[in-house]
Amino acid sequence: MELQLIIFSVFLPTACAVALVVLSRRIASPRCGAALALALVLSAMSQDSFGGIPPTNGWMWFPLAVAALACAGAVAGRSVNTRGRRAVFCLIAAMIAALLLPIPMWGAIDSRLLLALTLATVSALLLPIGMHRGGFSTWFAFSIALAGTSGIALLTCFAKLAITLGAASFTCGMLGLAATVFHPRHTLHAGFTGTLVIAGCSVLGAATSFAYETNTTPHWIFFVAAIAPLGCWLGEAQPFRSSVMASALARIIGTLALAGLAVVGATLSTTIVSSASKDAYACISGNSGHNQIASRVQVR
Repeated sequence: MELQLIIFSVFLPTACAVALVVLSRRIASPRCGAALALALVLSAMSQDSFGGIPPTNGWMWFPLAVAALACAGAVAGRSVNTRGRRAVFCLIAAMIAALLLPIPMWGAIDSRLLLALTLATVSALLLPIGMHRGGFSTWFAFSIALAGTSGIALLTCFAKLAITLGAASFTCGMLGLAATVFHPRHTLHAGFTGTLVIAGCSVLGAATSFAYETNTTPHWIFFVAAIAPLGCWLGEAQPFRSSVMASALARIIGTLALAGLAVVGATLSTTIVSSASKDAYACISGNSGHNQIASRVQVR
């Protein structure tokens, strides 16, 4: 059962995404966003149904919201050719995605606005990396960031979301590897659309995990998971920027640090809650046993 789940929910969606980008005469960055969104939707559909149109199954709005980001980026195309236009479009796309996420905890207007602003900010800050830094190290860093968000979903008992985000993470890694192997002379950038989708997977994935979490995980953990892709900026710091190898390693280490911090924090939180629950259960059981003994003494 587990093997079948991995094949249909991770490997096949990733294979479709990689084929869309790599198996062409000319490797193209604009396809990365569509490919990653495709992998996300296929992975989600392999585990659950939409329940109708529009979806009645709440969490299935998450892959649709990310797909909407990919469509918005494709529609914008090359028209967003300045920093100002990109920032404005990031905000517009983030507002659309936030409206397409009718899940618990994010129903109020102020909550949606906060989610949209967070997504727009992460997207805008990540754009210089996604559009100008390609190669395997960048894609591997993105993969680590999304793997951290997947780990948070798993630790908060949302296995379906964890597998879907895991498929997105695996797709990022395989895109970088396949581009390096099959098109070594061309650098595969995430591009504008791909960067929007990666930010959407991270921010909206963390928001969805937070909406359905049951372990009272601290809120800061989801925030760190949401901004984990921004760890790539460590590679742009002055001590590392002068060396290609040092910059690549710093990019990976930066995302690993943020994603690792979120996962470790969630693990410790889960352990503490679990221990507290066991102690409470033992205390209740002890009191119950004591009451039973007392009642027996009284009966005698």
